[in-house]
Amino acid sequence: MTLVISSFATATVTRFSESKKLLREKVYFDNHKTFYCDEDFNANLDVTSSRHFKSRKNHRRSKRIEWEHVVPAENFGRSFVEWRNGHPKCMKKSQAFKGRKCAGKTSVSYRKMEADPYNLVPAIGEVNEARSNFRYSELPGVANYFGTCEFKLQERRVEPRAAVKGDIARIYAYMEKTYGIKVISDAQKKLFEAWNKLDPIDSWECTRIKRIRTFHPENSDVWANCR
Repeated sequence: MTLVISSFATATVTRFSESKKLLREKVYFDNHKTFYCDEDFNANLDVTSSRHFKSRKNHRRSKRIEWEHVVPAENFGRSFVEWRNGHPKCMKKSQAFKGRKCAGKTSVSYRKMEADPYNLVPAIGEVNEARSNFRYSELPGVANYFGTCEFKLQERRVEPRAAVKGDIARIYAYMEKTYGIKVISDAQKKLFEAWNKLDPIDSWECTRIKRIRTFHPENSDVWANCR
């Protein structure tokens, strides 16, 4: 299957906070598994297992679930002038600010992208922090970063476990075509094509997509087999 997507239906979720609530209640209610480390969490978003993940800092973010943007907010946020340069409404105590807070405050289009539930996955907070906005890559010979969790990190690059590589490739393709912005670098294009083939859509990925569609329609060929 090629990474080609048709035009996107009108978004119905436009707030990050709303999207997180809907994902928690309508999508992951019976699948409490973290994206990167395959650990368990409960309905309160507390991490409840440590089969693979071993904290490096042992702080509160190692014990809580956060909703990670697979395509980092900065990657698409930089396309907004409010992120890059600020906006007259972005003032706090007479000081101008820009970046994510300004884009979220002043741009409806940015808020829709930030809230897109197809781009959000549950991750242990410490893993979300470590991933940051680093690009996905192959890192042969690099040791796992968090115990036996198959998550590698080196020089601002990250390699996830094999079971989610295809998911990531399809999410990137969806976001790029849906919003008409370039989030897949030329260097990553062949990598994501390979990941898409090596890790085809599985039953949970289809279930996830179908559930999200009930509150946030999409019209993409990426998950055509999940109709």
